[in-house]
Amino acid sequence: MPEKVIETKICKHCQASFDITDKDEDFYRKLAPTIGGVKYDLPHPTLCPDCRQQRRLAWRNERKLYHGTCDITGKKMISLYSPDKKLKVYHHQERRSDKWNELDYGRDFDFTQPFFPQFNELLQQVPRISTYNKRTENTEYGNNVIEDKDCYLLFVTFWNDHCYYAYTIGYCKNCIDCLWTVSCQNCYECTKVQNSYECFHCFNCQGCFNSQYLVDCFNTDSSSFCIGLRNKKYYFLNKSYSKSEYKDIVKKLDQDKGFLEQTKQDFAKLRLSTPVNASIIENSENSSGDCLDNCKNCTHSFDSILIEDGRYCYDTMNASDNMDVYLGWSVFTNTTAVLAYESENSFNSMSMYFTSSVAFHSDTVLYSDTCHSCKHCFGCVGMRHKEYCILNKQYTKEEYEKEVWRIIWRMRETGERWEFFPTEMSLHGYNETEAQTYYPLSKEEVESKWWKRHEELETKVSDAGQVVKASALPDIKNVTDEILDKVIICEATGKPFKIIKQELEFYRKYNLPLPRRCFDQRHLDRMQLKTPRKLYKRTCAKCWVEIMTGFAPERPEMVYCQKCYYKEVYG
Repeated sequence: MPEKVIETKICKHCQASFDITDKDEDFYRKLAPTIGGVKYDLPHPTLCPDCRQQRRLAWRNERKLYHGTCDITGKKMISLYSPDKKLKVYHHQERRSDKWNELDYGRDFDFTQPFFPQFNELLQQVPRISTYNKRTENTEYGNNVIEDKDCYLLFVTFWNDHCYYAYTIGYCKNCIDCLWTVSCQNCYECTKVQNSYECFHCFNCQGCFNSQYLVDCFNTDSSSFCIGLRNKKYYFLNKSYSKSEYKDIVKKLDQDKGFLEQTKQDFAKLRLSTPVNASIIENSENSSGDCLDNCKNCTHSFDSILIEDGRYCYDTMNASDNMDVYLGWSVFTNTTAVLAYESENSFNSMSMYFTSSVAFHSDTVLYSDTCHSCKHCFGCVGMRHKEYCILNKQYTKEEYEKEVWRIIWRMRETGERWEFFPTEMSLHGYNETEAQTYYPLSKEEVESKWWKRHEELETKVSDAGQVVKASALPDIKNVTDEILDKVIICEATGKPFKIIKQELEFYRKYNLPLPRRCFDQRHLDRMQLKTPRKLYKRTCAKCWVEIMTGFAPERPEMVYCQKCYYKEVYG
């Protein structure tokens, strides 16, 4: 049954109109927090869905790392916070130790003042964690990593071994430059790939082996430059060959650069003449968005797995009853992330409201930041295994419930009630956060909104003889170990970067060229392979039914509805 619009609002940030539907209203009623037996209704949001997501992402520095010094030991460390920020930052091991007490920063709530300035003062004083790094081995250069081993520059990853330069991957081994990749081995430059082995430059593939340049291929072996294959072997540009013929083609691709470049041009033409699926929604019921797998009753959600009853969920996994959530997830099959609203990075927790990085079996936490295994906390920062705390001060259950009621009513008077943290309170510059990735703004645009921006320092190379332009890099067969001491200048950004020994060995093993672009640019290039997290109205190019898709109407792709697309690829 179509959703019924019950109110049309104007976003107070971008002035765009957006609708509140009866299904939204159902979620507000379902998610309304109950504290001390009092149920607090959730009003309709003041920002449109995109601006709400942008505001949450402006609190998320996931991929910018700096050299810093631990403020408790004086030792050098890798940190999320640039040295110019006036914050106490502890190495992640020290931050989890008993060498400091978060209750020492507790204070009374001042009812003559608004809530957010008081919370911001606490936020600036409580020691920050250097990186979110838990139970890893030899994986110091990374953030939001769990049980990774011998990895380098990984971000939002778990249970990987010998992987490098990757974002949101899990259960992978010996993979480089991958994005949204799960259970893969010996893969390179893969995006949204699962259960695959020795695949290079592949997008949206599952169960593929010994292949390169595949798009939307499932259970495909020994194939190159193909689209939409199912259960195929020895295919090139979507045509079948014998085993010996295919091997000759692959050999020619390795040896003849002209043939390789011509093949890439032919592949680009093939992609435009081959239908694309309006949205990648697999094994899901009553769901809209893109890149959804095993979801049920999910609306306008993206890049999510195993979620039920979700609205405006992004990068969410194994969760239910979530709305306006980024990274609401659990990696454990016997638990889910339940009941979350306007939160980011709520890991294996429930009843999260307006929170940032509150995780590990936390329950009923509101307006709090970087709390671990906490219950019934309001306006807290950096708390661990605590209950009934406000602004890092301990209360009894009865005192807590009474005080929270008074604070919420005060926030209603000041216009702060049920709004996520203001962007200007973020401890990171806008251009350091995921907001810049999905909602890029110029320096002038950021400053016009009174938001902070980080000024990057230019990296200078003292020895000019160690600098190599990307255009001057030799063929991989002629690369010596001396390249490990060189500084390469990115062809796109002009920024310097280096090659590490492990990746050089990988390139040599698979006869892959050295990268010409720095890691940050390679990540952005992979992000561009996906459609944006927006839905547009189009008509199916086959049956002309109206569809919602991430492919904007002006794009040249031949977009099919899911029914027509599946008929095309499966016959």
